[in-house]
Amino acid sequence: MMVRVFVNGEEREVPPHLSVLEALRLLGAPHREDCRILVRRRVEPKEEPREYALETGRGTIAIGVEEGLLGWWGRNFRLFEGKGMWWETKNVVVFGPVDLRGGEVKPGRERRRFREGEVFLGFGGFDPSQAFLGFSRRDHEGVYGVPEAFPLLGRVVRGGHLLGRLGRGDLLQRISPLRGELREPVGGNPAGMRLEEGMEIFTFLEVSLLLEAKRGAEHLLGITREGVWRIALEGSSFLSVEGIPVDNLPQENTVMRFRGAVTVRNSGRRAGSLYLYRRDAPPSPHHSVVGRVVRGGEMLDHVGEGDRLLVKTVPRRMVVVGMTQAEASRLLQQEGVRHVRVGDERDEAVIIEQRPELTLEVKEEGVAVTLGVDPGAVIRVRLWEEKAPRSVAHFRAVAEMVTSPVGKLSVTAATEEILLLSSVRGKTFKSLPPENVAEGEVEEGMLGVTNSFRRLTGLVGVRLRPSRTFGPTGEALEATNLIGRVVGGMESLKNREAGDVIYVMEE
Repeated sequence: MMVRVFVNGEEREVPPHLSVLEALRLLGAPHREDCRILVRRRVEPKEEPREYALETGRGTIAIGVEEGLLGWWGRNFRLFEGKGMWWETKNVVVFGPVDLRGGEVKPGRERRRFREGEVFLGFGGFDPSQAFLGFSRRDHEGVYGVPEAFPLLGRVVRGGHLLGRLGRGDLLQRISPLRGELREPVGGNPAGMRLEEGMEIFTFLEVSLLLEAKRGAEHLLGITREGVWRIALEGSSFLSVEGIPVDNLPQENTVMRFRGAVTVRNSGRRAGSLYLYRRDAPPSPHHSVVGRVVRGGEMLDHVGEGDRLLVKTVPRRMVVVGMTQAEASRLLQQEGVRHVRVGDERDEAVIIEQRPELTLEVKEEGVAVTLGVDPGAVIRVRLWEEKAPRSVAHFRAVAEMVTSPVGKLSVTAATEEILLLSSVRGKTFKSLPPENVAEGEVEEGMLGVTNSFRRLTGLVGVRLRPSRTFGPTGEALEATNLIGRVVGGMESLKNREAGDVIYVMEE
């Protein structure tokens, strides 16, 4: 007998003895073992509503109410809807206040012991007009004005992991009794658990990109080159994805951010980061809406900081710079795009430029023109991001390699000792603190930038001959941050002149 499960919204049948991971492999479903998998299992319905769902911006918490208090709770639970997080400690988080004056419940003054996940009614300052709903985050003792008549209101039965995530700005958006067929998320790593009838499995997000934000969409695609997003920040209404810092993104499509919207922050702090919305948010000039989640939206309420998500985009990225002409032809053909080769048209030629530049423009026009060069004409570099993260980020920005695998630099000056390089667009930068400062001998082929010890901060250079006195930009060693080295094409650099343009790729 086969087991019926739902994988990314599609009904499938699989043998009953399999684990979740084994079923995904058998079905060929897209997944990665280092990425979050959401599994929801069926829960038998209750004959009467003893469990209630409390919806918050961070997900849903289900509580089981003590049997003797079902009547009181059923008459009063609506009072707590819309109430925000009032205060919190490491032990508890409370929502309110609610005015219960004139009711049958009176504050108590005893010190009580609470277990993790217990739910209780409390009173601020023992005042009936300052009632609140409290959740115990861990075992502890405390005095919260809990009524003697019912020291325990209930217990969290699902969603207990959210208690530690609730904070300022969170609301009890909706409270409702649980009836009928339910599905609860499985905590921890569910990949090894056995399949159950009716189980739902979600393994990835699918994001549809919007034509109204072509530049921002390309930035998203650059972040998604490996097909994985890492959640760097979690808020009550959003998740923020670890992005690529930039300072030149335009404002595009700054419209209402509905649940499932994906935005690129175009300015301010964390510019260049992606945001996924769990609930609606008003328009912001700092956020360009570049896409929307069309599959896997169920995962938004069950991921948090540090989680990794497998992501697919529609369309896929069609920036083919850095590929060979043959590789680009295969990819573009799969997408129904006509490929026109110029420059070096051989299959093995490396593409250094393309027109149109952006994926959504390529999709819209149905044609891509690619400029190829001999592979030996592209300089290969190895960057030391761990040793000099800010300086490497600066180099990538100057070379326009933030979202492109091939960078472009202009030769500013050339001597027998060094080659000075700058952006072809004439960009300038403010300051770079010392990091991985040069010491001893600076070898041939080393890359460096001038740090803030000198006026020409941010200048990029390559050493053509070793030196114990000066760095790759001709400055003293203490004014030089070493960022990497040339690992291919070194001899061709020695023949360059001022005004030449060179193309670089990371190894």
